[in-house]
Amino acid sequence: MLLRRKLARLAEEGAIGPLRRVYRSRNALASTPKIWLLLGGGLLATTCYFNVSSTLAYIVGALALITYVYLVFFADTGLPAGRYWIGVADGGLVVAPQHGTMEAVPWSMVRHARLFQPEPGAPLAVEIVIVQSGRTEEIRFGEVSGRRALVTSINERRAIRPPVLLRSIVAGVTAIAALLLAGTVFLPDFIVHTESLPAEVGGLTRACERAGAKYPDAAPFSGSAPHPILAFTQDKREYTATSAYGSSSPPAGFAESSPAKVQLVACIRRTGADPGAVTYCTYKEQFGSRVESGAMRSATYTVDVYELRTHRKVGVFEHVGSDTTCPQVVADGDDDLYTKITSAALQVELEPYVNRQ
Repeated sequence: MLLRRKLARLAEEGAIGPLRRVYRSRNALASTPKIWLLLGGGLLATTCYFNVSSTLAYIVGALALITYVYLVFFADTGLPAGRYWIGVADGGLVVAPQHGTMEAVPWSMVRHARLFQPEPGAPLAVEIVIVQSGRTEEIRFGEVSGRRALVTSINERRAIRPPVLLRSIVAGVTAIAALLLAGTVFLPDFIVHTESLPAEVGGLTRACERAGAKYPDAAPFSGSAPHPILAFTQDKREYTATSAYGSSSPPAGFAESSPAKVQLVACIRRTGADPGAVTYCTYKEQFGSRVESGAMRSATYTVDVYELRTHRKVGVFEHVGSDTTCPQVVADGDDDLYTKITSAALQVELEPYVNRQ
């Protein structure tokens, strides 16, 4: 807005009338490096989202987008004068190079403008021919937002109004799409949702997934013990039910089957691992003779304990997994094996919450 005011003031001082529209030169939108930047950034963000951290994925995606915008609209164009801002007024042009002096040019000094292709396959560029003091000057710059409207404005000696209706429609559709995308993809990682109790306790995994969920119709974490609890362990991005007791007969509060009676949930996620192997697991192909061995590493888990009714965190602790039992089956390409928390150890850690008076 500050630059536009300068251009408008210069147009008034140059007696070419009020400023009607401003065009800005930029770098190509779809050059090969920028395409690779967007594709690479999107691929890396997706990988981080499903394998590392959703927060890291958002940071990577945002950095890729910010870098793209910078390269298009702010990076050096490679021209001696840098970027150009062209203001169209009723009586002429205001030419403002990035490295140079702004000047007001009346229509009588403007010969014509045209689109041309600097080289085969290159985007169309703009050329403006100005005659000043008997000397012809050609101003050339690369891509311009609204370049066809700029050329038409110069050749017809009139300002073309920006497509306000079209821009409004595009902006509205973009805003709606952004809201839908944010509501379905991004916001669930930051906003706790309110949900109704499921028919089965296995459906309560939503309390642990992403930002979590609260269940207003669940039993409150109050009154006398025991306070029934369920445990869910994260496997990649999904949570599955985990046994939270180590005995053959579950103690009170550790094996509740009615969602309406559950007061607490324990969400278990792996937050660290030692680089060294504690044991090795050997597997043989189901239809073949190849034998493969995978290293199991000692993993550290963070356990967050929430009240199911409000999703209020009532406790958190860390525990190093000591269960070195090899899984019976591993998926192809899944080379990461980690120790797990034993059910007996988890019971000991969760008993203070279940039996809190």
